[in-house]
Amino acid sequence: MENYRSQVTLQGCLIVLVGALYCLFQIFLQASPAFMVNELISDLSLTRTQAGLLGSSLLYSYVLMQIPAGWLVEKWGVRWSFLAGVGLLCLGSVVAARATGIEFAIVGRLITGVGSSAAIVGSFCLLNNWFPRSWFALGVGFIEMMAMLGGALCGLIVPGMVTEFGWRETMNMSAVIGGILLILVALVVYDRPSGVVDLAKSEDQPARGGATAMFSSLNFWMSAFFGLCIFGLVNAFGMMWGVPYLQCLYPDCGDFAAQGISLLFIGVAIGTVTSGWLVSFWGSLRNCMIAGALTALLLLLAILYLPVSLMVMAILLFLFGLTLGCYGLAFVSSKRALGTSGLGIAMAFINACMLFSGQVLQPLLGHILDNRTMNAASLTLADYQIAFLPLVLMAGLAVIASLFLKEARECTP
Repeated sequence: MENYRSQVTLQGCLIVLVGALYCLFQIFLQASPAFMVNELISDLSLTRTQAGLLGSSLLYSYVLMQIPAGWLVEKWGVRWSFLAGVGLLCLGSVVAARATGIEFAIVGRLITGVGSSAAIVGSFCLLNNWFPRSWFALGVGFIEMMAMLGGALCGLIVPGMVTEFGWRETMNMSAVIGGILLILVALVVYDRPSGVVDLAKSEDQPARGGATAMFSSLNFWMSAFFGLCIFGLVNAFGMMWGVPYLQCLYPDCGDFAAQGISLLFIGVAIGTVTSGWLVSFWGSLRNCMIAGALTALLLLLAILYLPVSLMVMAILLFLFGLTLGCYGLAFVSSKRALGTSGLGIAMAFINACMLFSGQVLQPLLGHILDNRTMNAASLTLADYQIAFLPLVLMAGLAVIASLFLKEARECTP
């Protein structure tokens, strides 16, 4: 029996689509604090450091659960892991909505992080089981595109919902949306078609051998570090501090901050698919990663330090997101190097590395901003430019990591 489908089927498309919607929903919840940060600070009496900690607390449980989630996906199967995960997303939203202080709010975010942990890993395993091998790079781009559309959708609708109903009712409505997704998972998702073996049992070598190959591969480590740096920019700028920065930069254009970050997420969404297509068309995964990281660094410098008009900034944010979409190539690079041996755990580890930088950067930038306001009534543009220097460092490190990569060819099982 085969580990890959020889052709694309309608059922496979629907199943992967539902998995992608799960990814979209968990990013929607992950990004939501960025669009209600002022309300959270006011209602829960938070400092900016605490707001950053609250936003990043989801990532702590998310990262810690990545390797266990990869193991559970392989042992329980994707369907049951998805049902448990989406159920926890609903629970976490309800708990956060009823928070009266930062402690209870963090508990809700931690539950949401656990519920998010199976989304990307399980979706990639569904892609592996339901689609031909040649579709993997493009499929990863599609799944990551859908995930990033969650951030764009969050920026488009959450500010209005918070204004109209308040942040607590917005979280309750999110739980209802999660309930609809839970029904879809129960009705549509199946682990694999007949004739495709269980991913966890598909390799002749034991899982221990797959783990050894994974952790002894320089390309795997460089891919993980590349993903950590690039997605760290999405996490810290797009999901937390980009909105306050744009509000400070354009104080007379109240709606632009949320709209600008939505443009960034739309760019990331398109960029994930575009980068997957470029790899298939161009053939050089390494060159695509180098070009993406270098362009992201240049665009970040322009966004932070060049005085530009509103229209130019909107274009820069979209292009910045477009180049950040290359983070999905970290999954493709590691997949090519390792094949399907321990795929669930390998994808989980890469995803955990991507999110680790957010755990550090979100509260770190909040702490720097708090220190900048100790002797001033409000934050200035210069305060944000200084606080965002770690983001410039991360972009530079991504360029260096991509240069250390070797051209990865598809590893056959």
